[in-house]
Amino acid sequence: MPKWTALAVAAVLSAAIFGIRPSAFGIADSQQPVYRSGAELVEVDAIVTDRGGRFVKDLRLDEIEILEDGRPQRLQALYLVERGIATLASTGPGFEAPLTASTPVQRAFFFLVDHEHLTPGSLNRVRTGVEQFFSIEFRDGQDLAALYAIGASSQVRMTTSREELLSAVRRVKPRGDLVARAGDMRDWPRIINDVEALRIDQGDEAVLRSAVMRACAEEQSRNCAEQADLLLREKSKRLVRDADAATNRTLQALSVAAKGLAALKGRKTLIFLTEGFSADSHRGQLGIVTGDAGRAGVAIYVVDARGLDKGGRSIQEGAPPNLDGLLSSAFDTREDPGDQLANGTGGRVIRNVNDGAKAIAAIAADTGTYYVIGYAPDAAAMDGKYRAIQVLVKREGVVVRARRGYVAGPPAAPLIAATRSTNPAPGSNPAPGTPAHEAPGTTHQAPGPLSATSMVSSASLPAVRPNASARVRELIEIPNRVAPSEAAGAAASRGWSHYEKGDLEGAARELTEATAIPGAPAWAFYALGQAEFGRRRFADAVARWEHVRSMVPEFEPVYFDLVDGYLQLDRSRDAIAVLRAAERRWPADAEVYNALGVVQVRRGALDDAVESFAKAIKAQPESALGYFNLGRAREMRYVRSRRYVPTTGGWVGNAGDRRDAIASYKRYLEIGGPFEQSAREGLARLEWKN
Repeated sequence: MPKWTALAVAAVLSAAIFGIRPSAFGIADSQQPVYRSGAELVEVDAIVTDRGGRFVKDLRLDEIEILEDGRPQRLQALYLVERGIATLASTGPGFEAPLTASTPVQRAFFFLVDHEHLTPGSLNRVRTGVEQFFSIEFRDGQDLAALYAIGASSQVRMTTSREELLSAVRRVKPRGDLVARAGDMRDWPRIINDVEALRIDQGDEAVLRSAVMRACAEEQSRNCAEQADLLLREKSKRLVRDADAATNRTLQALSVAAKGLAALKGRKTLIFLTEGFSADSHRGQLGIVTGDAGRAGVAIYVVDARGLDKGGRSIQEGAPPNLDGLLSSAFDTREDPGDQLANGTGGRVIRNVNDGAKAIAAIAADTGTYYVIGYAPDAAAMDGKYRAIQVLVKREGVVVRARRGYVAGPPAAPLIAATRSTNPAPGSNPAPGTPAHEAPGTTHQAPGPLSATSMVSSASLPAVRPNASARVRELIEIPNRVAPSEAAGAAASRGWSHYEKGDLEGAARELTEATAIPGAPAWAFYALGQAEFGRRRFADAVARWEHVRSMVPEFEPVYFDLVDGYLQLDRSRDAIAVLRAAERRWPADAEVYNALGVVQVRRGALDDAVESFAKAIKAQPESALGYFNLGRAREMRYVRSRRYVPTTGGWVGNAGDRRDAIASYKRYLEIGGPFEQSAREGLARLEWKN
């Protein structure tokens, strides 16, 4: 069954780009990314440069020290990855390396266009750079990349196709609402930037007086000061509300992108294209995003799209020079979030570069060469807790950039893996006692990096939904209600074989043929829905899954798949109807209520969501997940209620929601679970006195 555990505020991004059932449909990711391999190793990728910024290529393992939670660790292996090839540099005593020769390592890039904070001029600058990157730096058929423009239709899922990526880049256009917002800021009485609006809304009389003086200098009238004062207050409140929502959407997109990339092995590079934003009221959320990316092995590179044009002047042409700089140095906090995102994940911030192509090329060069260090942790307990990592190099004059930690969870695939395994298609005849989808004697090895010989066409592999195999096996075990057809079964098995290889087009072709034959098994319709969903043909996927639900109404997983599909089609009412049907069939299933609450959060119905999460707890009183979800929903409702009180210089909100959220988080910590750090961060946000 799916685990509805991470808030679904950016589910469209996750499913559209990664083509998989997004783990972001609950309130916290159920599969926390880890860096622990089946060989009991933790792998850390690191970029080591000299003071001139040149990569140091001759490091030895004995020159490196890794501290985990402050304790030195026993190093096992050092790989140098250069131009997509991983070469074993040195090993520790008694360590048998999984390979001794050079091995291809696939590079993965995710371009996130921050449409919430990009003016047309800046967008054109970075768009040109991204287009040149895909034309020159990107290895067609080998590298893996995706592009997503926040709040726009410009997107392409993870793919190795250069043409597909270039087409997506060319579709990126300035958002009309952002242009209108820039015009709103320029209209009289003019506001310089979001920071000035925030200060006015917070009751900073000095900033308000300066803005009034500027307005009256630009348009003199009898009652100028009085009118400007009133309009500036109203305008600032509106702009702050809009800016707060935009920042929230940006941080949500960053978090979901990082969690989606966690499914890929090795180093992942997220290139964040933005003019920056103020995160004064989102510090806690920013920290969570940075932690999500760091734990997922995602290095965030921030490209400041303003280039050499700072202080927000790109949206205030024609303003008097002596007024333009009023807040550019005193209150400009736009660079702060970028620094935190980059420094916390081992990335960089690229600033003061007007040539977008040079900025992106600098990132490509920086990510092309790095070390992978493997060590055996002395703390062997897989307790789901976060472990801080510090990489030290015993050589003078070097600079090290590396991720800062990992989550100690179950074994995961190492970056340098030897082989990938395959499974037979459903419908084959396994030995007695063997699961229907598992060949006798199959060795389960985690998939490693794609090499030139194992690459699948169109990089469809990341589009294969991770739970599909288990669900198909479950469905096969349900007896057919119609006479089975051997021809349909054979065609369906061929289609599933295509699906397992990542060939979604071939899978859809064969499975469509199979389902057209009378007596086709229910699993064939279900698998076809999976293939259509991976191809982003969500309406077709929903149609197939509804047919499965009518054939086998007791097959619970299809209800959750339908919710996925309906949310992709922006049909949340239909998603809720499916979950209500599931509730009637399984009235004591906590997961149904968790899913329902998540969809209600997506619709902004926090009151209904709180009620649903409370039902999840009632259905399963000792379920830590229910308390975590309830705490997060109550925290969101509390944040929504908050307002700034100028007379006291503080924020006030619904004290009941704050109290109940704290209680829910504490109950979660008492029961225990994999989201301990997130729960503690929530408590820290709620208990902070401001």
